[in-house]
Amino acid sequence: MALGLRSMGRRRIAASCALPLLALLMTASPAGAVAWPPGPALHRSFAQPSEAPAEPVVREPIVEQTTGMVFQPVPAGCFAMGDPDDQQPIKVCLDGFFLGANEVTNSQFRRFRPDHDSGSFGGQTLNGDDQPVVNVSWQDAVSFTEWLSATAGERFRLPTEAEWEYACRSGTLPAAEGLGEVANLRAGADAKGTVTAPVGQHPANGWGFYDMLGNASEWVADNYVAGNDRYGAALDNPVVRVESPLRVRRGGSWDDTPVMGHSWARDYYLGELRVPQTGFRVVLERKP
Repeated sequence: MALGLRSMGRRRIAASCALPLLALLMTASPAGAVAWPPGPALHRSFAQPSEAPAEPVVREPIVEQTTGMVFQPVPAGCFAMGDPDDQQPIKVCLDGFFLGANEVTNSQFRRFRPDHDSGSFGGQTLNGDDQPVVNVSWQDAVSFTEWLSATAGERFRLPTEAEWEYACRSGTLPAAEGLGEVANLRAGADAKGTVTAPVGQHPANGWGFYDMLGNASEWVADNYVAGNDRYGAALDNPVVRVESPLRVRRGGSWDDTPVMGHSWARDYYLGELRVPQTGFRVVLERKP
């Protein structure tokens, strides 16, 4: 099975196509960054990365009736995105939204595509009803959100990279230390034998989201562009959309070591690839 690009120097696309493409993207203009969803500029003060936004989560979770997915509210707020040790953090502001408490499961995805098979890895199944759906491309994930939007009569989509990181942090800075107890990540570089667990088996973060770190890595809406200037001046509800086959994935997977166990760790694959490490979760575009 073809494997996608992976950060930290692992599993890169063949050099014959990757190096020219990556060189182009590393210098890509942030002019492709646009605000998402469109709307008036926000005017808020920036919270420090270790502080929760002033606005509390006051809405109850929403259960989507077609799939049974539970959506947790995420309050509007601003935060310094990226590695907290970085001297040039990206200060972004986001409207409130609802995000799936769990990664989309095989059972839920099969409501859309009944013949989907997440397969197996090393003789262990990835295809259990409550395991996260994997072996789905970025476009497969988008197609699921479009189907769900048409079926349920509300707007569903992939989270932006900024929304994903904000929800993962839940007003704090999750650290990699001790993740063996709270996330499905490999215990070490040579660890073997672990695959996806049923969703929700590890503790939720402070805003009620499970498996944000580990289990399946997750497609987000953005194209991959390197650098802290990738949004340009569009820092309210930002998303990167450029002409590129590379798509961001976040959170690390059961096949990643804890180096990916940070809310700010970025990874990327060719969007067309389907791999056993990557699934997704969904935003319900309704304000808390």
